[in-house]
Amino acid sequence: PSNNVQDIAIDELNGHVYFATINGLVAFDGTSTAPRDNLENVYAFPNPVRPGFTGNVTIDGLTANANVKITDIEGNLVFETTSEGGSVLWDTTAFGNYRVASGVYMVMITTDDALETKVSKIMIVR
Repeated sequence: PSNNVQDIAIDELNGHVYFATINGLVAFDGTSTAPRDNLENVYAFPNPVRPGFTGNVTIDGLTANANVKITDIEGNLVFETTSEGGSVLWDTTAFGNYRVASGVYMVMITTDDALETKVSKIMIVR
C-alpha cells in the first residue's frame, strides 16, 4: 500500500471501504452502509452478546439520520446516537463510561421525520 490514494469506493451493503493506491488495493472494514428506505429490516448483531465478546454490537437496517436510543430494562438510557448511514455501532458501554451489566437492552429507533419507529432487543451475557 501507499499513501498516494488514487480512488476510494464503498460497498454500501457491508460497509467495506476500498482504497486504490499506486501500489495496490487496501480494504477497510468500515461502517459506511447505505441507509434503508424504512425500518422494516432492523436487526442487531451479535445477539446475544456472549461472555468474552469485546467488539461492537452493530444495529443495521436503519434509515438516514435515524435516532437510536438504547435503554436497560428499567428504562435507563445507556446510549444514544444518530445514524449517518444504514447502521450504527454500540460498544456495550453506558456512554463510554463502563461496560453495561448482563441483561436485556431495548433499542428504540425513530426515523428523522418521526413517522416510523421500531423497537428491538439486545441480550448481553457477561
